[in-house]
Amino acid sequence: MKVPYLLKGPTSSEFRKNFPSITQIFKPLIPIVLRFEGRKQKLFALVDSGADACLFPRGIADVLGIDVRSGGRVDFTGIGGMPTPFYFHEIEILFGEHRVKTRVGFSTSLNIGTGGILGQHGFFDNFIITFDRKNRFIEVKRHNVINDLAAKLPF
Repeated sequence: MKVPYLLKGPTSSEFRKNFPSITQIFKPLIPIVLRFEGRKQKLFALVDSGADACLFPRGIADVLGIDVRSGGRVDFTGIGGMPTPFYFHEIEILFGEHRVKTRVGFSTSLNIGTGGILGQHGFFDNFIITFDRKNRFIEVKRHNVINDLAAKLPF
């Protein structure tokens, strides 16, 4: 499934000082649905190859009826260098016709800077991801299970 990058808005004056030809910021944000025990929440999540796991703000957990702190805690350190705790729960991620049951982390903060982050564990390990920044689209495909199994045969 190909999804166009989304326009996040105009660049700041500070950004334009360093990159004068760039006036708008586009991001690889894709529409997903998170599902937990019959509850659903639609959102746009950033596909982030540098993220170790799938991460979401507390507000999403609240909508899904998840007690954030009841999950297993992992602290993540981002660009600012400050560790942020996330609590992991098993949920379903729905993307187009695809469904993945996986563990995702929820912050105790209402805001993590985006609607959600789709990272290495939980998303990238379930899909083939192709970024085409020049043409502003991302392609997400499910692994071909039959070809993956055939490749492991000894002949």
